[in-house]
Amino acid sequence: MQVAEKERKRLAARFEKISGIAGGIVALLSFLVVLGWYVDIEPFKHPFGTSVSFGVALVYFVFGTIVALDAFAPNSKALSIGKLIVVGLLSVMAAAKCVEGVVGTDWDFLSINLSFNSERMVPLVYPGVMTPDTALVQALVGITYLLMDFLQKARVQIWQWLAVTVIALCMIPVFGFILGDTNLCSLWGCVRMPVAFAITSIGLEFAMLAARPERGFTSALIEPDLLGTAMRQSLFSAMILLPLFAEAKAVFVHFGIFDEGLAKSGLGIAFMFVFLGTVMYQFVFAYKSEQNMRRNTEQRLQDLSSQFSQSQAENTFGFGGKAWRIAKCAKCEKEFESNTKLCPYDDRPLDIHDALIGQVLEGKYKVLDFLGRGGMSTVYKVEHLLLSKTLAIKFLQLQFVSKGESVLRFQREGKAMARLQHPNLCTVTECSIIEGVPYLIMEFLQGVSLDEILKEEKRLSARRTVEIMLQVADGLQHAHDENIVHRDIKPSNIMMTPLDDGGEFAKVVDFGLARIMDSDDQKLSQTGEAFGSPLYMSPEQCLGNPIDARTDIYGLGCVIYECISGNVPFRGKTFMETFNLHINGELKPFAKGLDVPPGLSQLVERMLAKDPIDRPSSMTEVKEALTSVLQTWQKVSS
Repeated sequence: MQVAEKERKRLAARFEKISGIAGGIVALLSFLVVLGWYVDIEPFKHPFGTSVSFGVALVYFVFGTIVALDAFAPNSKALSIGKLIVVGLLSVMAAAKCVEGVVGTDWDFLSINLSFNSERMVPLVYPGVMTPDTALVQALVGITYLLMDFLQKARVQIWQWLAVTVIALCMIPVFGFILGDTNLCSLWGCVRMPVAFAITSIGLEFAMLAARPERGFTSALIEPDLLGTAMRQSLFSAMILLPLFAEAKAVFVHFGIFDEGLAKSGLGIAFMFVFLGTVMYQFVFAYKSEQNMRRNTEQRLQDLSSQFSQSQAENTFGFGGKAWRIAKCAKCEKEFESNTKLCPYDDRPLDIHDALIGQVLEGKYKVLDFLGRGGMSTVYKVEHLLLSKTLAIKFLQLQFVSKGESVLRFQREGKAMARLQHPNLCTVTECSIIEGVPYLIMEFLQGVSLDEILKEEKRLSARRTVEIMLQVADGLQHAHDENIVHRDIKPSNIMMTPLDDGGEFAKVVDFGLARIMDSDDQKLSQTGEAFGSPLYMSPEQCLGNPIDARTDIYGLGCVIYECISGNVPFRGKTFMETFNLHINGELKPFAKGLDVPPGLSQLVERMLAKDPIDRPSSMTEVKEALTSVLQTWQKVSS
């Protein structure tokens, strides 16, 4: 699992706890108001210097308690249903009270006496007296909670927008109180809700937003980058400063420390100065922290680079740092890179000279043959002399040995593959460094890649494709279970080995995205914000957004589509055009002549959905769908 994804999960868990704390604070404040009305304690009845009615405080005590329970108490189905029923009833009562105020009537059935004392001069009534704006906000707070529960999987988180709307509405009387302007007109002539009610409403809506930060626009708050850090800290500062300044003004005016006029101007200016200064400080602090982290990372990479460069300069397999595989012209005897085909001076085919073949490395690995070269690695066939076993050795190419970042990526691949033990995944048995050059020892795979098969056969039958992809999906599910995302699923990373019974065995190779772009071929991986192979990259990869296992599902969908149709689903003339097609392009359905079952066609469409939410949730779901298609064929054939 990526570090960024772990950090997002940690921040989401932290927000959930903060949600419970905020709900608990609202419940406590509301309880004190309710207690003040029952035992007649005046300061409790007037938080922030404004009176809060018994009915309003009672409802928010219930709301705050429910939000706190969501965060800290074990949840059961019965408890969840009970909470929804309670919130629903209280919201309906508040909405009815709002209608009562708008039409100017007095409905007696909306008054429930909770005094428990018939001799009390002022009965404690629920919902009691409320202005229409107070009743409306209370109803909207309850509706926000209900929508948050019912629309958890909705693409558009409507409840979040409703919460922000309520917060904006409640900000009006809070700012008016702090700045000394109590006539901020907005609704039914002016917003008349008590400032204490407005602050607790803001607190409740904030608690609900913090309870579900993974989806919708609040997901920006759990990003571990500079902007996310600054937004989090600014939001927490605002939630502390608002009630602090409101209470400060109430105390100063009540005890005569400042008169109303001085409090109006002085506290208003002080609030704006402190608030803006705090926000600016948070952004500067986040920027400096990220810069320090970047400098530390660069220093670490530079140290690694120096270490490997020094080792390489001393000796690289005894060749003084020279490339061990070269192309040489027999006529002019000039040497070129091994991938050069013709001599540029006399147009003659070049001979390959590989000084590694025949060498014994680490006293046990005898190099037998050259297998291939990728973007940043070279693979040889070797024999383990002590075990008499054929293996493959993968070297980081010499031009990348001095680059610390490339070394770290190569080592990350080794660590990822070493954790995976599955018949459909290529396994790594050793990861080390020989004379300054990192290498991996892997199992030797006999066969050809799926990419080579497609080049020769153009396309595969739907049934053969399903049989191959079931194996690939099984291997990838194991990787996902180990919190490893391949990120570069494509035909060239699927090796096919023929079996004695005529079948085929598939293995997924090249974990860790150990390739960088070194040509204009769109099938090569590239460095930058968007990692992957453009023809098979998911929309979130193209945008450089966070990824998860569903990225591999999209890549596998591209491979299935190519196997059956003979063409990749999206191909542009340039990288950027290909990216745009992945993000916005419309998928062409399979041609009717390909005889693709409806179940398989629908599965591929889901796997290639633009939004990860619309794709199958896991490779297990993909395997189940492929198995269902295969079983249908088997029933028909039997």
